[in-house]
Amino acid sequence: MIKAAILPLGFCLLFANTTVSFAQPSPEQTAINEGLQRQAAHITLRTKLTAAADAAGRRDFTAAANLYDEAWDLIQFIGIASVGPEADETRTGLATVRLELARAAQRRGDLREAKRHVADILRVDPANPVAIQFMAENEKLIHEQRTHMPSPEAEAQVPIIIEEKAKVITLVQDGKLYYEMGKLDEAEATLKQAVKQDPGNQAAYYYLNLIKEARFSEALSKRDVSSRQSLVEIEEAWATPPKRELLPVPNPYARTPSVNTSKGRQGIYSKLERIRLDEVKYDGLNLGEVLNDLNDKAKKRDIDKRGVNFILNPNIDTGAASALHTR
Repeated sequence: MIKAAILPLGFCLLFANTTVSFAQPSPEQTAINEGLQRQAAHITLRTKLTAAADAAGRRDFTAAANLYDEAWDLIQFIGIASVGPEADETRTGLATVRLELARAAQRRGDLREAKRHVADILRVDPANPVAIQFMAENEKLIHEQRTHMPSPEAEAQVPIIIEEKAKVITLVQDGKLYYEMGKLDEAEATLKQAVKQDPGNQAAYYYLNLIKEARFSEALSKRDVSSRQSLVEIEEAWATPPKRELLPVPNPYARTPSVNTSKGRQGIYSKLERIRLDEVKYDGLNLGEVLNDLNDKAKKRDIDKRGVNFILNPNIDTGAASALHTR
């Protein structure tokens, strides 16, 4: 039992030692790997120096300066002693393009930008006399103009402010697109967000006003449709025939008290046949007074003394009245 327990433990220790030997290369292998890495870095260094010289020849000093900075980082990795000519070329090239950028910044009044360019030269070549002299003169200008320059803290906020304004511009463009596609709710919400972030953005207010005009036109159109529908309903109501036309039409040939006539109608015809007026003359009387006089005369001439009820119909049909009058 003891031997069985010791044997696996020995195998475990052997396996552990083998694993460690694989995980940790020998010093010779490490040196070989570092040498290969430096050779690759040296090739990359030559490529970057060529590209930097080409950019400087095109007067693209910003790109050239960035390439020389990357070349210097490679030199630091390889070792200056191993790439002496390349190190000198990098110092000279970097100083040349950075001085051009520094002078341009100084001419436009950006003294802190000029200082950053010269500081990059002195990082690579601390004893560069031209850079040292330029730095001294630039520092003097900064001191003289310190009351007319923003603070470094404020200048550090410039990239942040620019990024915020770019986001607001994107919001305005999104709102414009929504407006042009007829999505007024989405456009209004997006533009209000832009105004909240940048209250002075005139483009956002412009499109918000366009949205209000579009909503106003839409409301006018809806009101116009509603008004026209109301007019249609009124015209249809006026065109509805009077209720008298819904009554049953009497028989125009029922002029005698025949068996086909109701008792009430027979009584009316009987009275109309018996009651006769010798002369009817009404001058200057209104229709109501005429009806009252006819009622009185009909009662006097009626055997039953009841007369005939005359009813004034306000919905008189002028055509029918004319036809009756001609008879």
